Amino acid sequence: MKRPVSLYECSNAIVQGDVIKCIAGHHLARNGEVWADRLQSGEELVFQVCQNCKDLDRAGRPVPEKERGW
Repeated sequence: MKRPVSLYECSNAIVQGDVIKCIAGHHLARNGEVWADRLQSGEELVFQVCQNCKDLDRAGRPVPEKERGW
């Protein structure tokens, strides 16, 4: 089974203020953004829209769960 794509590994996912957005214009949630506190707490950031994204720009290897958050 293929490993799901996470926002932790995509260069198109950026933090602007209190939200994470996709600079390629994809809507990560109903309103297009995800609260950055999910990133801070180290939550899994896997979204359906990212799984077969033609604009995926891998920023490197997936971040191990124990290294997420701060």
